[in-house]
Amino acid sequence: MTINSPDNISDLTVVKLRGTDGFELWRANIDGSADTFTNQDFGQAIAVDGAGNAFAAGWTTNAQDDSDLTVVKLSSSGTVLWRTNVDGGAADRARAIAVDPAGNAVAAGDLGNGGAVVKLSGARYRFRRGGR
Repeated sequence: MTINSPDNISDLTVVKLRGTDGFELWRANIDGSADTFTNQDFGQAIAVDGAGNAFAAGWTTNAQDDSDLTVVKLSSSGTVLWRTNVDGGAADRARAIAVDPAGNAVAAGDLGNGGAVVKLSGARYRFRRGGR
């Protein structure tokens, strides 16, 4: 998460650092469309696939008082390849993410009033619900 001046609103933020000295190579800020001081965006988890693409999970605020479970795929150079918001009601949040051997993202968290696991195609966004 980063806090942006002068409004003090946070973004879901992914930063790639060089392994030898911690130098920042790139930064991606993922912003919700309805941020307010009390409704902000947060990154909660990250995973990397075999090609060096990063999958970040957390939540963004896209409607007043309603956060959405958010997953974003970034290339190894920091370009957003796809992003999805899953809205199951108020306070939807991804808490963990993993990448399966096929390169698909699996996020777990809160959706609506209960827990949820969401599987997303790594090649391009396609939300899968109920094993379809």
